[in-house]
Amino acid sequence: MPVERQQWIDRAKGFAILLVVYGHVTRGMDKAGIMPLNGPLAVIDAAIYAFHMPLFFALSGCLFCTALRSKGPALMLANKWDSIIYPYVLWSLLHGGLELVLDRWTNHATSIGDVLSFVWRPRIHFWFLHALFLCFLVQCALSSRSLRHGYVGGLLFAIVGLAWAFLMPPIPGISALLPVFPFFLLGAIHGCELRTSVARYLALGLACAAAFVVIHAAPDAVAVALAPSLTLLGIAATCGLLTTPNMPGASCLDLLGRYSFEIYLLHVIAAAGVRIIFQKFLGISHPTLHVALGITAGIALPMLTARICTRLGWEWCWKAPRWLSGERLVRRLHDH
Repeated sequence: MPVERQQWIDRAKGFAILLVVYGHVTRGMDKAGIMPLNGPLAVIDAAIYAFHMPLFFALSGCLFCTALRSKGPALMLANKWDSIIYPYVLWSLLHGGLELVLDRWTNHATSIGDVLSFVWRPRIHFWFLHALFLCFLVQCALSSRSLRHGYVGGLLFAIVGLAWAFLMPPIPGISALLPVFPFFLLGAIHGCELRTSVARYLALGLACAAAFVVIHAAPDAVAVALAPSLTLLGIAATCGLLTTPNMPGASCLDLLGRYSFEIYLLHVIAAAGVRIIFQKFLGISHPTLHVALGITAGIALPMLTARICTRLGWEWCWKAPRWLSGERLVRRLHDH
């Protein structure tokens, strides 16, 4: 029996968030001097970072068409305000405040100015939420006339954005959008199930163009040659593998996918906290133990926190409460 569409997306998110947690755990260990990322570990790190965030943007793009058709532009963007911008602001402040308190034990110094700079410069892993909202905003504006006009406009925006990312100085607050928007658009095209040959070649060409953005930080000629292939191969392999019926470990990935948002928000705090306790207070720096504990904490603690918040009725931790809800405001304005 084939895997249903929504279940497949959850499964792919579960796989992607597992890679995110692993990547941040090992990079944190590298900065803390526990386990340097060289040799095979550097290859694994490069392979993961070549495609795991583009995969997240492609998966989010798959949901764009359905959301736009069911809610309309205003209500969809209001919903994204509630579910993306609100938690971006809340957790940027909470995470930054915790960094200030634990400044003496973290891998880098943090000031109040750094914390408040999230308004124009997304910090650490929260850049994803900022860029994701901009993806929805841009594609929604381009699709105001029709979805097909939106795809043409999106393609032009992607081409200009990639050229700017390579050739021009960065723009505060926008630069993170330019390299990932093509992957979002690729997901949007696939999500609307356009089956014409034109759409297929458009999607393939867009993917190839977008993949080349990863060479921007490539250290040598080999990485430059391999990085685009890794990006496309990683996304394609994930999509192909995770749609396979009766895949081993599928139920675990489904569960991680359902909690991927909460895990993304909290995994750095959880994993870094465990690393600090074991390294700074207990004097334990065994690399294998830190990897195992960091990944376990980075996944289990956010999931436990999400369950506790649900039990307590604290949905405001993840989505705007009613009195701040943009979607509620738009519905009220529409009714009047």
